[in-house]
Amino acid sequence: MNGVYNASLANPFSFINGEQNFQIALASKDSDDINYGKAWRAVGETMHLISDMTVPAHVRNDAHIPYAHIWDPLEYFTYGPDVNSYSSGAFPATPSLNYHADIRDLFKQTATWTNQHFLSADTVPQYNLDITPNGKKAYPSPAVIIDPNQTGYYTTTIDGNDKFPLARASIAGILWKTPSLVVDQTVCSAQRSVLLPTAIKVSAAVMDAFLPRFEVTIDNVHPDTVVKGNYMITAHIKQIPTKEWPNSLIIRNGANIMADSKDNVITMNNNLDNNDNLNTISYSITAKEGSSITVYYDLGGYKISSAEYTIPTSNVAVKSVTYVGDMTHSNEPQHAFGTPDNPYSVTLSGKLKGDPALQFKGVEYYKQFGIVSDVMAFVWSIPKPAVTSSTTSSTLIRNLGADGLSIKFGNPKETSVVHTDTSNGVSTTTTITWLGWGDGQALVAHVNYQWSNGGSITRDMIAQLDTSSSGEGENSIMAQVSSTIIQLTAKIGVHTHIVDQNGHVSDSDTTNTGPETIVIRLVPR
Repeated sequence: MNGVYNASLANPFSFINGEQNFQIALASKDSDDINYGKAWRAVGETMHLISDMTVPAHVRNDAHIPYAHIWDPLEYFTYGPDVNSYSSGAFPATPSLNYHADIRDLFKQTATWTNQHFLSADTVPQYNLDITPNGKKAYPSPAVIIDPNQTGYYTTTIDGNDKFPLARASIAGILWKTPSLVVDQTVCSAQRSVLLPTAIKVSAAVMDAFLPRFEVTIDNVHPDTVVKGNYMITAHIKQIPTKEWPNSLIIRNGANIMADSKDNVITMNNNLDNNDNLNTISYSITAKEGSSITVYYDLGGYKISSAEYTIPTSNVAVKSVTYVGDMTHSNEPQHAFGTPDNPYSVTLSGKLKGDPALQFKGVEYYKQFGIVSDVMAFVWSIPKPAVTSSTTSSTLIRNLGADGLSIKFGNPKETSVVHTDTSNGVSTTTTITWLGWGDGQALVAHVNYQWSNGGSITRDMIAQLDTSSSGEGENSIMAQVSSTIIQLTAKIGVHTHIVDQNGHVSDSDTTNTGPETIVIRLVPR
């Protein structure tokens, strides 16, 4: 029994070696690591060994002679159906053992209890002798005083049964006038009724001690802001310390996410959580509202599952919506869109859940490239408490079930905006004339810079957008809901006419091609 806990004395499949192999298997990236098999074999051999502690012949030094007619009647005549009938629960295991003791102590308890309460064929007492039939000194328990005149069964009390048969007076002994005892099938049947349930329970105690305790929890489920139609699942497995497993275990295999009966295997290669293990996992899966999500770990056949999580169903109808925002005063004067008497609008339309009452807040970011924007962020607000300040714009759009969102700009008349700048010590007057939209054009403008020293620069600019794949008609831009960002190709043609203070004139034409990015952003209000 020392080999159960002392690896140096043990065979390769002892209990202690089984624990070591299981720990190695958990830390492997291979869910089929051979150490799982070694660990389970060790558990099986330990269960076999502790079951042997419920066999009187194994704990009372009986001889085991192959092919001889000196066999143990309990083992020899016990078959599978016997095990099944005595494992039904109708026959309880002995309450005399502490099944929660450590394995080494449980071995000793089981062997001692069996030794002291049951007789075996080789160790029945002999009349007027202090040795048993195997020539060894007789065990003190169970104590039997042989009466030459007694027939039938010698009994004892086991677990409250005071008629429990220990052995039967031998008929041959009566005939030969030499009293003797035998373990017959009536005795064996009584032994099975207690020893088989006990063997099953101590074996279960071995398995119970061997298995580490874990708890799997789904921490977060939310729409994937990158992959449309996916949900991001975050979960972890927590170890609950036990006597055999007091320290934390590293797990690198066996993680799975089940979504509507479809398995998603999480490995060290596809786990989006950047730790060097799978104790915490993050993974994007295909799911929808109403989908049932379960996270489980299959650790070499030992399966631990989370509680089932159902993605909530919104029950809010998807409606076609249109929101119009006034861009006239969205920016500083030199970046203005329209004038009070010639307003410039932006329209957001598409399908959203319900009517979230979006309100236009303005153009959040406007970076000039010439006078044509590199980035425009059109910001719309959504009322609280539908959202929190930490909710991302992409998540808001996803939660609103956005479909076919598009932005359409107004088509103002010719408008001039004048701006004077004296910050550099020289007065510069800039006049920007907005000429509206042309066919397939994002912007047509005429700009005149006039210096107080007499020089001037005149620029005519046309920004042409390729809307063939991204737009839905003139001046309309379709939003890609997965990212809420649209990138279009902008071809900017510029004709420059320069007159310096001496009256010299020069003309030039340039063409720049770069990305034109439109961003739809939602914020709480």
